[in-house]
Amino acid sequence: MVKDVIKTIFFLTLLTLTCICTPAAAQNILETHITLSKNKYRLYDLIREIKQQQDISLSYVSGQIDSRKQIVISNRLTTLASIIYTLKKEHNIQSKIIGRHIILSSRKPTHKKTKRKAKEKISGARQQTNRSPHTTTAPIRPADNIIPDANIDSATYMAAVVIADSGFAGGGGGGGNGFVQEEQNRTRRIKRLQAFRDEVFIAPAFYADDLFFANVQLGMGYKHLYGTLAYAFKGELGHFRYGINANIPLGKQWAMNIFINNGTPITKDINYTYSRDTLFSGDPDSPLVTITSQGTLRTRTTLFKAGISFEYTFYKRIHFSIGPVFNRSHTYFYQNGQPVSLAAIAPGQAIGKHDFSVLKPWSTLHDDFNVNNTGRIKTWIGIQATATFLLFGKSD
Repeated sequence: MVKDVIKTIFFLTLLTLTCICTPAAAQNILETHITLSKNKYRLYDLIREIKQQQDISLSYVSGQIDSRKQIVISNRLTTLASIIYTLKKEHNIQSKIIGRHIILSSRKPTHKKTKRKAKEKISGARQQTNRSPHTTTAPIRPADNIIPDANIDSATYMAAVVIADSGFAGGGGGGGNGFVQEEQNRTRRIKRLQAFRDEVFIAPAFYADDLFFANVQLGMGYKHLYGTLAYAFKGELGHFRYGINANIPLGKQWAMNIFINNGTPITKDINYTYSRDTLFSGDPDSPLVTITSQGTLRTRTTLFKAGISFEYTFYKRIHFSIGPVFNRSHTYFYQNGQPVSLAAIAPGQAIGKHDFSVLKPWSTLHDDFNVNNTGRIKTWIGIQATATFLLFGKSD
Protein backbone atom coordinates (compact mmCIF):
# COMPACT_ATOMS: atom_id res chain seq x y z
CA MET A 1 0.00 0.00 0.00
CA VAL A 2 2.88 2.37 0.80
CA LYS A 3 4.35 1.68 -2.60
CA ASP A 4 1.06 2.70 -4.23
CA VAL A 5 1.03 5.98 -2.33
CA ILE A 6 4.63 6.71 -3.29
CA LYS A 7 3.80 5.97 -6.92
CA THR A 8 0.88 8.37 -6.74
CA ILE A 9 3.00 11.18 -5.28
CA PHE A 10 5.72 10.57 -7.84
CA PHE A 11 3.17 10.67 -10.64
CA LEU A 12 1.74 13.97 -9.37
CA THR A 13 5.20 15.55 -9.14
CA LEU A 14 6.16 14.41 -12.60
CA LEU A 15 2.80 15.55 -13.96
CA THR A 16 3.18 19.02 -12.43
CA LEU A 17 6.69 19.46 -13.79
CA THR A 18 5.56 18.35 -17.22
CA CYS A 19 2.70 20.85 -17.29
CA ILE A 20 4.92 23.73 -16.13
CA CYS A 21 7.73 22.95 -18.56
CA THR A 22 5.52 22.46 -21.58
CA PRO A 23 2.93 25.30 -21.61
CA ALA A 24 2.11 24.71 -25.28
CA ALA A 25 1.46 20.97 -24.86
CA ALA A 26 -2.33 21.36 -24.76
CA GLN A 27 -2.35 23.38 -27.95
CA ASN A 28 -0.07 20.89 -29.72
CA ILE A 29 -2.18 17.91 -28.74
CA LEU A 30 -5.43 19.59 -29.79
CA GLU A 31 -4.00 20.22 -33.24
CA THR A 32 -3.42 16.49 -33.72
CA HIS A 33 -5.06 15.24 -36.90
CA ILE A 34 -7.30 12.18 -36.59
CA THR A 35 -8.59 10.05 -39.48
CA LEU A 36 -11.69 8.09 -38.47
CA SER A 37 -12.84 4.95 -40.25
CA LYS A 38 -16.54 5.73 -39.70
CA ASN A 39 -18.88 8.41 -38.39
CA LYS A 40 -20.61 6.60 -35.49
CA TYR A 41 -18.78 5.18 -32.46
CA ARG A 42 -19.35 4.01 -28.95
CA LEU A 43 -17.29 6.23 -26.65
CA TYR A 44 -14.98 3.36 -25.70
CA ASP A 45 -14.33 2.46 -29.36
CA LEU A 46 -13.67 6.11 -30.23
CA ILE A 47 -11.07 6.39 -27.45
CA ARG A 48 -9.43 3.16 -28.60
CA GLU A 49 -9.19 4.33 -32.21
CA ILE A 50 -7.64 7.67 -31.21
CA LYS A 51 -5.07 5.85 -29.10
CA GLN A 52 -4.19 3.49 -31.96
CA GLN A 53 -3.45 6.42 -34.28
CA GLN A 54 -1.71 8.83 -31.91
CA ASP A 55 0.34 8.62 -28.75
CA ILE A 56 -2.48 10.06 -26.67
CA SER A 57 -3.87 8.68 -23.39
CA LEU A 58 -7.53 9.15 -22.46
CA SER A 59 -9.45 8.30 -19.28
CA TYR A 60 -13.07 8.78 -18.30
CA VAL A 61 -15.19 8.52 -15.18
CA SER A 62 -17.34 5.42 -15.66
CA GLY A 63 -19.78 6.46 -12.97
CA GLN A 64 -20.57 9.62 -14.90
CA ILE A 65 -20.17 8.53 -18.54
CA ASP A 66 -21.70 5.55 -20.29
CA SER A 67 -18.99 3.95 -22.44
CA ARG A 68 -21.71 2.62 -24.77
CA LYS A 69 -22.92 6.14 -25.56
CA GLN A 70 -23.22 6.65 -29.34
CA ILE A 71 -20.95 9.43 -30.56
CA VAL A 72 -21.48 10.87 -34.05
CA ILE A 73 -18.52 12.65 -35.70
CA SER A 74 -19.64 14.31 -38.95
CA ASN A 75 -16.18 14.68 -40.50
CA ARG A 76 -13.87 11.67 -40.70
CA LEU A 77 -10.84 13.89 -41.43
CA THR A 78 -10.80 15.92 -38.24
CA THR A 79 -8.70 17.13 -35.33
CA LEU A 80 -8.68 16.23 -31.67
CA ALA A 81 -9.97 19.74 -30.89
CA SER A 82 -13.01 19.15 -33.09
CA ILE A 83 -13.75 15.79 -31.41
CA ILE A 84 -13.49 17.31 -27.91
CA TYR A 85 -15.75 20.19 -28.95
CA THR A 86 -18.34 17.70 -30.28
CA LEU A 87 -18.25 15.72 -27.02
CA LYS A 88 -18.83 18.90 -25.03
CA LYS A 89 -21.53 20.42 -27.22
CA GLU A 90 -23.53 17.29 -28.09
CA HIS A 91 -23.02 15.10 -24.99
CA ASN A 92 -22.01 17.50 -22.16
CA ILE A 93 -18.71 15.66 -21.72
CA GLN A 94 -16.03 17.91 -20.22
CA SER A 95 -12.32 17.39 -20.81
CA LYS A 96 -9.12 18.19 -18.94
CA ILE A 97 -5.76 18.11 -20.75
CA ILE A 98 -2.57 17.35 -18.86
CA GLY A 99 0.42 16.84 -21.13
CA ARG A 100 -0.61 14.09 -23.53
CA HIS A 101 -3.34 12.77 -21.27
CA ILE A 102 -7.02 13.75 -21.50
CA ILE A 103 -9.54 13.15 -18.71
CA LEU A 104 -13.23 13.09 -19.63
CA SER A 105 -16.10 13.70 -17.21
CA SER A 106 -19.75 14.60 -17.51
CA ARG A 107 -19.62 17.67 -15.29
CA LYS A 108 -17.03 20.27 -14.46
CA PRO A 109 -15.93 20.11 -10.78
CA THR A 110 -16.10 23.26 -8.69
CA HIS A 111 -12.60 24.68 -8.40
CA LYS A 112 -12.50 25.25 -4.64
CA LYS A 113 -14.15 21.96 -3.79
CA THR A 114 -11.91 20.02 -6.13
CA LYS A 115 -8.78 21.69 -4.82
CA ARG A 116 -9.74 20.92 -1.24
CA LYS A 117 -10.40 17.24 -2.02
CA ALA A 118 -7.10 16.96 -3.85
CA LYS A 119 -5.20 18.44 -0.92
CA GLU A 120 -6.96 16.03 1.47
CA LYS A 121 -5.97 13.09 -0.71
CA ILE A 122 -2.35 14.22 -0.93
CA SER A 123 -2.23 14.94 2.82
CA GLY A 124 -3.64 11.49 3.54
CA ALA A 125 -1.08 9.95 1.24
CA ARG A 126 1.77 11.68 3.12
CA GLN A 127 0.42 10.48 6.46
CA GLN A 128 0.33 6.94 5.12
CA THR A 129 3.95 7.27 4.03
CA ASN A 130 5.12 8.47 7.47
CA ARG A 131 3.42 5.66 9.42
CA SER A 132 5.25 2.65 10.78
CA PRO A 133 5.39 -0.37 8.46
CA HIS A 134 3.72 -2.43 11.18
CA THR A 135 0.71 -0.13 11.30
CA THR A 136 -2.35 -1.57 9.62
CA THR A 137 -3.83 0.84 7.11
CA ALA A 138 -6.94 0.73 5.00
CA PRO A 139 -6.41 0.88 1.24
CA ILE A 140 -7.06 4.14 -0.55
CA ARG A 141 -10.35 3.74 -2.41
CA PRO A 142 -10.99 5.96 -5.40
CA ALA A 143 -13.97 8.23 -5.11
CA ASP A 144 -14.74 7.71 -8.80
CA ASN A 145 -14.13 4.76 -11.08
CA ILE A 146 -11.61 6.05 -13.61
CA ILE A 147 -11.39 3.78 -16.63
CA PRO A 148 -7.93 3.47 -18.19
CA ASP A 149 -6.21 4.25 -20.84
CA ALA A 150 -3.98 5.71 -18.10
CA ASN A 151 -4.45 3.68 -14.90
CA ILE A 152 -4.83 6.48 -12.36
CA ASP A 153 -6.63 6.61 -9.04
CA SER A 154 -9.00 9.24 -7.73
CA ALA A 155 -6.35 11.32 -5.92
CA THR A 156 -4.32 11.60 -9.10
CA TYR A 157 -7.41 12.49 -11.06
CA MET A 158 -8.50 15.19 -8.62
CA ALA A 159 -5.03 16.72 -8.45
CA ALA A 160 -4.76 16.62 -12.21
CA VAL A 161 -8.02 18.55 -12.41
CA VAL A 162 -6.61 21.15 -10.02
CA ILE A 163 -3.50 21.53 -12.19
CA ALA A 164 -5.60 21.83 -15.32
CA ASP A 165 -7.93 24.37 -13.69
CA SER A 166 -4.99 26.43 -12.50
CA GLY A 167 -4.06 27.19 -16.10
CA PHE A 168 -0.70 25.32 -16.35
CA ALA A 169 -1.91 23.07 -19.19
CA GLY A 170 -3.11 26.09 -21.09
CA GLY A 171 0.11 28.04 -20.79
CA GLY A 172 -0.08 29.76 -17.36
CA GLY A 173 -2.61 31.21 -15.00
CA GLY A 174 -5.64 32.56 -16.79
CA GLY A 175 -4.37 31.43 -20.20
CA GLY A 176 -6.56 28.35 -20.40
CA ASN A 177 -9.81 30.20 -20.96
CA GLY A 178 -8.38 32.21 -23.85
CA PHE A 179 -7.02 29.08 -25.43
CA VAL A 180 -10.34 27.25 -25.09
CA GLN A 181 -12.10 30.17 -26.74
CA GLU A 182 -9.55 30.14 -29.54
CA GLU A 183 -10.06 26.41 -30.07
CA GLN A 184 -13.84 26.82 -30.09
CA ASN A 185 -13.56 29.52 -32.76
CA ARG A 186 -11.26 27.34 -34.81
CA THR A 187 -13.66 24.40 -34.49
CA ARG A 188 -16.53 26.60 -35.68
CA ARG A 189 -14.49 27.59 -38.73
CA ILE A 190 -13.74 23.93 -39.45
CA LYS A 191 -17.45 23.09 -39.13
CA ARG A 192 -18.43 25.92 -41.47
CA LEU A 193 -15.89 24.68 -44.01
CA GLN A 194 -17.16 21.12 -43.64
CA ALA A 195 -20.76 22.29 -44.07
CA PHE A 196 -19.75 24.11 -47.25
CA ARG A 197 -17.98 21.00 -48.54
CA ASP A 198 -21.04 18.87 -47.77
CA GLU A 199 -23.26 21.22 -49.77
CA VAL A 200 -20.97 21.45 -52.82
CA PHE A 201 -21.83 18.94 -55.53
CA ILE A 202 -19.42 17.47 -58.13
CA ALA A 203 -20.59 14.32 -59.86
CA PRO A 204 -19.81 12.65 -63.21
CA ALA A 205 -22.65 10.73 -64.86
CA PHE A 206 -23.44 8.50 -67.83
CA TYR A 207 -26.82 8.69 -69.52
CA ALA A 208 -28.74 7.37 -72.50
CA ASP A 209 -31.92 8.62 -74.16
CA ASP A 210 -34.11 7.67 -77.12
CA LEU A 211 -31.74 9.24 -79.71
CA PHE A 212 -28.28 9.32 -78.12
CA PHE A 213 -27.31 6.04 -76.48
CA ALA A 214 -23.88 6.82 -74.96
CA ASN A 215 -23.33 10.20 -73.27
CA VAL A 216 -21.19 11.64 -70.47
CA GLN A 217 -22.12 14.44 -68.11
CA LEU A 218 -20.53 16.44 -65.27
CA GLY A 219 -22.66 18.13 -62.62
CA MET A 220 -21.26 20.94 -60.44
CA GLY A 221 -22.79 23.32 -57.92
CA TYR A 222 -25.03 23.15 -54.87
CA LYS A 223 -26.23 19.59 -54.26
CA HIS A 224 -29.90 20.51 -54.74
CA LEU A 225 -29.39 22.92 -57.65
CA TYR A 226 -26.42 22.47 -59.94
CA GLY A 227 -25.26 23.06 -63.50
CA THR A 228 -24.52 20.32 -66.00
CA LEU A 229 -22.13 20.00 -68.93
CA ALA A 230 -22.48 16.97 -71.19
CA TYR A 231 -21.40 15.53 -74.51
CA ALA A 232 -23.79 13.41 -76.59
CA PHE A 233 -22.09 10.86 -78.82
CA LYS A 234 -23.56 9.88 -82.20
CA GLY A 235 -21.07 10.24 -85.03
CA GLU A 236 -21.49 13.52 -86.92
CA LEU A 237 -24.46 14.38 -84.69
CA GLY A 238 -22.29 14.53 -81.55
CA HIS A 239 -22.53 17.81 -79.66
CA PHE A 240 -22.10 19.51 -76.28
CA ARG A 241 -25.01 20.15 -73.97
CA TYR A 242 -25.36 22.50 -71.01
CA GLY A 243 -28.16 22.96 -68.51
CA ILE A 244 -29.38 23.03 -64.93
CA ASN A 245 -30.74 20.34 -62.60
CA ALA A 246 -32.85 20.60 -59.43
CA ASN A 247 -32.73 17.68 -57.01
CA ILE A 248 -35.67 17.34 -54.60
CA PRO A 249 -35.31 14.68 -51.82
CA LEU A 250 -38.37 12.45 -51.41
CA GLY A 251 -37.05 10.18 -48.68
CA LYS A 252 -33.94 8.45 -47.42
CA GLN A 253 -33.08 6.84 -50.79
CA TRP A 254 -35.46 8.53 -53.25
CA ALA A 255 -35.29 11.91 -54.94
CA MET A 256 -36.84 13.69 -57.92
CA ASN A 257 -34.81 15.51 -60.57
CA ILE A 258 -36.20 18.33 -62.70
CA PHE A 259 -33.82 19.36 -65.45
CA ILE A 260 -33.56 21.47 -68.58
CA ASN A 261 -30.67 21.63 -71.05
CA ASN A 262 -29.84 22.87 -74.51
CA GLY A 263 -27.31 21.73 -77.07
CA THR A 264 -24.80 23.42 -79.32
CA PRO A 265 -25.89 23.45 -83.02
CA ILE A 266 -25.59 20.15 -84.89
CA THR A 267 -24.32 20.85 -88.39
CA LYS A 268 -24.90 18.29 -91.14
CA ASP A 269 -24.47 18.49 -94.92
CA ILE A 270 -27.02 16.51 -96.95
CA ASN A 271 -26.40 15.74 -100.62
CA TYR A 272 -29.54 15.49 -102.71
CA THR A 273 -30.50 14.51 -106.26
CA TYR A 274 -34.05 14.81 -107.63
CA SER A 275 -35.18 13.88 -111.13
CA ARG A 276 -38.53 14.16 -112.85
CA ASP A 277 -39.82 13.77 -116.40
CA THR A 278 -41.91 16.52 -117.95
CA LEU A 279 -43.22 17.49 -121.37
CA PHE A 280 -41.16 19.93 -123.38
CA SER A 281 -43.02 23.27 -123.67
CA GLY A 282 -46.22 21.58 -122.58
CA ASP A 283 -46.83 20.10 -126.06
CA PRO A 284 -48.38 16.63 -125.65
CA ASP A 285 -46.75 15.50 -128.86
CA SER A 286 -43.26 16.60 -127.76
CA PRO A 287 -40.82 14.12 -126.21
CA LEU A 288 -40.42 13.87 -122.45
CA VAL A 289 -37.61 15.86 -120.89
CA THR A 290 -35.86 14.80 -117.63
CA ILE A 291 -35.22 17.66 -115.19
CA THR A 292 -32.58 16.98 -112.52
CA SER A 293 -31.97 19.01 -109.34
CA GLN A 294 -28.88 18.20 -107.27
CA GLY A 295 -26.62 19.88 -104.76
CA THR A 296 -25.74 20.04 -101.08
CA LEU A 297 -28.01 21.38 -98.37
CA ARG A 298 -26.49 22.39 -95.04
CA THR A 299 -28.65 21.91 -91.93
CA ARG A 300 -28.14 23.33 -88.45
CA THR A 301 -30.21 21.77 -85.68
CA THR A 302 -30.56 22.72 -81.99
CA LEU A 303 -32.16 20.34 -79.50
CA PHE A 304 -33.82 21.53 -76.28
CA LYS A 305 -34.71 19.01 -73.55
CA ALA A 306 -36.77 19.32 -70.35
CA GLY A 307 -37.48 16.33 -68.18
CA ILE A 308 -38.34 14.84 -64.84
CA SER A 309 -36.79 11.70 -63.42
CA PHE A 310 -36.98 9.67 -60.24
CA GLU A 311 -33.66 8.89 -58.57
CA TYR A 312 -32.77 5.94 -56.34
CA THR A 313 -29.60 5.78 -54.23
CA PHE A 314 -27.98 2.33 -54.35
CA TYR A 315 -25.00 3.37 -52.23
CA LYS A 316 -24.05 6.70 -50.70
CA ARG A 317 -22.30 7.80 -53.89
CA ILE A 318 -24.07 5.87 -56.65
CA HIS A 319 -27.47 7.04 -57.93
CA PHE A 320 -29.67 5.82 -60.78
CA SER A 321 -32.55 7.79 -62.29
CA ILE A 322 -35.03 7.34 -65.12
CA GLY A 323 -37.92 9.39 -66.45
CA PRO A 324 -39.69 11.02 -69.43
CA VAL A 325 -38.16 13.90 -71.41
CA PHE A 326 -39.80 16.54 -73.60
CA ASN A 327 -37.74 17.25 -76.75
CA ARG A 328 -37.92 20.16 -79.18
CA SER A 329 -35.64 20.33 -82.24
CA HIS A 330 -35.36 23.29 -84.60
CA THR A 331 -33.61 22.70 -87.94
CA TYR A 332 -32.54 25.53 -90.29
CA PHE A 333 -31.75 25.04 -94.02
CA TYR A 334 -28.86 26.84 -95.73
CA GLN A 335 -27.31 26.88 -99.18
CA ASN A 336 -24.29 29.01 -100.09
CA GLY A 337 -24.46 30.49 -96.60
CA GLN A 338 -28.02 31.81 -97.04
CA PRO A 339 -31.32 30.51 -95.62
CA VAL A 340 -33.24 28.59 -98.25
CA SER A 341 -36.51 26.68 -98.53
CA LEU A 342 -36.70 23.12 -99.80
CA ALA A 343 -38.93 24.21 -102.67
CA ALA A 344 -36.23 26.61 -103.85
CA ILE A 345 -33.46 24.00 -104.09
CA ALA A 346 -35.57 21.52 -106.07
CA PRO A 347 -38.41 23.30 -107.86
CA GLY A 348 -41.29 21.05 -108.76
CA GLN A 349 -39.71 18.00 -107.16
CA ALA A 350 -41.53 15.68 -104.81
CA ILE A 351 -39.68 16.20 -101.52
CA GLY A 352 -40.64 13.83 -98.70
CA LYS A 353 -40.86 14.87 -95.06
CA HIS A 354 -38.09 12.44 -94.10
CA ASP A 355 -35.67 13.52 -96.85
CA PHE A 356 -33.97 16.26 -94.85
CA SER A 357 -34.70 15.06 -91.33
CA VAL A 358 -31.67 15.24 -89.01
CA LEU A 359 -33.09 13.86 -85.75
CA LYS A 360 -35.51 11.00 -86.26
CA PRO A 361 -37.52 10.06 -83.15
CA TRP A 362 -39.85 7.06 -83.23
CA SER A 363 -42.89 9.34 -83.02
CA THR A 364 -43.62 13.06 -82.83
CA LEU A 365 -46.11 15.29 -81.04
CA HIS A 366 -45.76 18.03 -83.65
CA ASP A 367 -43.95 18.44 -87.00
CA ASP A 368 -44.40 21.66 -89.03
CA PHE A 369 -42.76 20.31 -92.19
CA ASN A 370 -43.43 22.57 -95.18
CA VAL A 371 -41.29 22.78 -98.35
CA ASN A 372 -41.81 26.54 -98.45
CA ASN A 373 -40.26 27.12 -95.02
CA THR A 374 -36.57 27.72 -94.33
CA GLY A 375 -36.75 25.71 -91.13
CA ARG A 376 -38.54 22.90 -89.37
CA ILE A 377 -39.67 22.31 -85.78
CA LYS A 378 -40.40 18.92 -84.24
CA THR A 379 -41.46 17.98 -80.70
CA TRP A 380 -41.72 14.55 -79.07
CA ILE A 381 -41.62 12.71 -75.74
CA GLY A 382 -38.61 10.51 -75.11
CA ILE A 383 -36.99 8.76 -72.14
CA GLN A 384 -33.68 9.14 -70.35
CA ALA A 385 -31.79 6.91 -67.89
CA THR A 386 -28.83 8.22 -65.89
CA ALA A 387 -26.20 6.71 -63.59
CA THR A 388 -24.53 9.31 -61.34
CA PHE A 389 -21.38 8.91 -59.24
CA LEU A 390 -20.98 11.40 -56.39
CA LEU A 391 -17.32 12.48 -56.55
CA PHE A 392 -17.44 15.41 -54.08
CA GLY A 393 -20.16 16.36 -51.64
CA LYS A 394 -22.48 14.65 -49.20
CA SER A 395 -25.54 12.64 -50.15
CA ASP A 396 -28.69 13.16 -48.03
